[in-house]
Amino acid sequence: MKTNLLLKWAGSTMMYLLCFTYSRAQDHAPSAYQASLGYATVTDTSQWAIFHNPSAMFLSQKTRWNVVAGEQFYPGLTVLKSFQGGLVYQRPNWNLGFTFAQKGYSALHVSSFGIALAHRIGSTTGSIGFQGQQWSAQEQSSQFHWNIQMGIRHRWSEKWSGGIWMSNIVYISQPSLTWVTIHAGIQWRISPELLLMADIHRGLRQPSAHLALRYSLHRMVFTTLAYQSNATTLLLGGGVRFPMFELGYGLGLNPNTSTQHQFYLQLKIWEK
Repeated sequence: MKTNLLLKWAGSTMMYLLCFTYSRAQDHAPSAYQASLGYATVTDTSQWAIFHNPSAMFLSQKTRWNVVAGEQFYPGLTVLKSFQGGLVYQRPNWNLGFTFAQKGYSALHVSSFGIALAHRIGSTTGSIGFQGQQWSAQEQSSQFHWNIQMGIRHRWSEKWSGGIWMSNIVYISQPSLTWVTIHAGIQWRISPELLLMADIHRGLRQPSAHLALRYSLHRMVFTTLAYQSNATTLLLGGGVRFPMFELGYGLGLNPNTSTQHQFYLQLKIWEK
């Protein structure tokens, strides 16, 4: 009874913050996988969740080590591309992950690294993470920042789950200039083959909506269709899945910017 009341209070508080908070900084490192789904990933259960809400990652019944790696680039903008890599350690009821990411621009280079821990109690999983970012401008000046991230995911049934992910909770370098960023999302498993994820993000600008559909064929081939309102971008993608690895590709179509390409890999390297 007390646990249910606590979860209701926490959910109400987070939704209240969602309506009144925003961020003035880039507070996390988006992955190529996340971009391929239009950033509708608060409730995503893959190992890539270590980048965007570790509490949503599925909890293995065995001990596992997994590696994720991805790259995103714009063919028309040769100076802009990014790489992400992560190492995930899974045990029953908890996950531990380490992340690294780099972004390259003509005048700005950003490197980030992080660590996150997730733990499940009943149908609810919570997570906490720390991320450091190094900003370098034309090799003449640089800044280093830390921020704290927290997430929660609750599973109501086999078909429905929801989650909230907060970042920039403590932006240590410039606390007076930064507010909490909150992403809230739901997941609906329409059928064993079809999955719908929907998010609302509150950041620097107005709230944005993010939608993603994922269809699996014979558990080996999957296709994705996603949309994000803040960039008016339609994303198409797909890939293949095997017991040891998953390989995927995403294509972002935006009439106002260059075409986006995302490549990502998820690999199980050890299991006991």
